[in-house]
Amino acid sequence: MASRDRFEALRTFVEVARAGSIAGAARTVRRVPSAVSRELAALEARLGTELVQRTTRRMQLTAAGERYLTHARGILEALDEAERDLTEQGVPRGTLRVSAPVLFGQQVLVPLVNDFLRAHPAVSLELVLEDAMVDLVERGVDVALRIATRLEPSTLMVRRLGVQPYVLCASPTYLREQGTPRRPRDLASHEVLLPPRGPAARPLELRQAGRVHEVRPPKSRFQCDSLPALHVAALSGMGIAVLPEYFVAKDLESGTLVRVLAPLRPAPRFLSALYPRRTAMPAHVRAFLDFIAARTAELFPAREEG
Repeated sequence: MASRDRFEALRTFVEVARAGSIAGAARTVRRVPSAVSRELAALEARLGTELVQRTTRRMQLTAAGERYLTHARGILEALDEAERDLTEQGVPRGTLRVSAPVLFGQQVLVPLVNDFLRAHPAVSLELVLEDAMVDLVERGVDVALRIATRLEPSTLMVRRLGVQPYVLCASPTYLREQGTPRRPRDLASHEVLLPPRGPAARPLELRQAGRVHEVRPPKSRFQCDSLPALHVAALSGMGIAVLPEYFVAKDLESGTLVRVLAPLRPAPRFLSALYPRRTAMPAHVRAFLDFIAARTAELFPAREEG
């Protein structure tokens, strides 16, 4: 098999693994399914082992296929980076795939994208908005922006971008009808609007001047994994919400929402950029990381709690 054909076979195999089907891979590589099937069979014959188990619903990698996939991705990534290094010559170009949380993407990131694309006319950006963490390599994501009090250990590279403050807030109507909590433990008698929390969920942390108060609010009668929906619920007088400060700043200014238990604050969330470890970072990825780091530092500067 010629070197060029071997690289094509690697790309086809990686796409089959990503799509989970011959048909899905064929659409991506723009070939007919029969050609993809023959190329995969030829690759398995050359290697002398089965890489994929065929089922009626989906194709699954064998143990050998999983090992080969890791090597194949590394080889293709190195090849792509070598070609980019020669063609880009330090000029950002190409398609950048970015994953971000839905609310942050809509409210903060999209308004910044235009400035980035104006500064780099040879770059295109594909934005995927999803709150769940995804496999960056499998999904072909260059950079994932995530907001969390802490990140789970992983093999990804992490760049801390800023601190996103949160606030406890409620409508004046709710506080008038249910009373205003004066101490953290008073939250036990209130509806606290949070995303669904499992039995192993960490306590709600409230901080002031280095002191931390941990409270476990009772399960609210209304839960939702959408921050915009929790915002609407707070405005409707359904309870006390824990929301990003930037998202409710206008409500706090107008008085439609009121801060609760100030000057205590919920633990801040850290905005981070996650990206796969590479032997050489493409210019368009580096340009985006530097751009988003500078802009988010202006929007969410690090500051003392309290």
